Amino acid sequence: MKKLVYTRANEIKDLEQIKQLQEENLLANVPDETIPLQGFVTCSHTLELLEKMNHPHPHFIAKSNGQVVGYTLVMECQFQNDIPELKDLFTKISSVPYKGEKIKQKDYFIMGQVCVDSAYRGKGIFRKLYQEMKSKMSNHYRFIITEVSSKNIRSVNAHEAIGFQRLLSYPYREDEEWIVYLLETNMQDS
Repeated sequence: MKKLVYTRANEIKDLEQIKQLQEENLLANVPDETIPLQGFVTCSHTLELLEKMNHPHPHFIAKSNGQVVGYTLVMECQFQNDIPELKDLFTKISSVPYKGEKIKQKDYFIMGQVCVDSAYRGKGIFRKLYQEMKSKMSNHYRFIITEVSSKNIRSVNAHEAIGFQRLLSYPYREDEEWIVYLLETNMQDS
């Protein structure tokens, strides 16, 4: 394996490779027998939306030999109406307190999706992408918030292992919930 480089999605080629990796790991495209072990992503974004979300804060990517092998998407609250699957998330966040206070939209962004190529899993890429995201975004936001399907055991375990705290959960489908996670960036209160 070539050396991994952690950077931001600065070129259209990076976004195209994110889209390709996303499609390969979309729930509808993942064999049922591998879902518990390998995980999946739920939403499919258009290239146009990935590009729109990439400003002003580019997505975080891991590359090997020039190829995107992992990503975390930055989604500011202004995009809440662009992804119908996330509308409930924004409503729920605004109604639940954290440490006794309501979470304001100016205090957080949504980590819109994380994915690591199956050939690169178990090598610390997930953790490193989040470390990069937390470090670079701490000057802008107090919290990173994301949601994970309760059926995505690999992702649930990975998020909890790196320090995400369960903020709430709510029903999604008949036998599935969304678990909403929060990670403090350690931004100083202003």
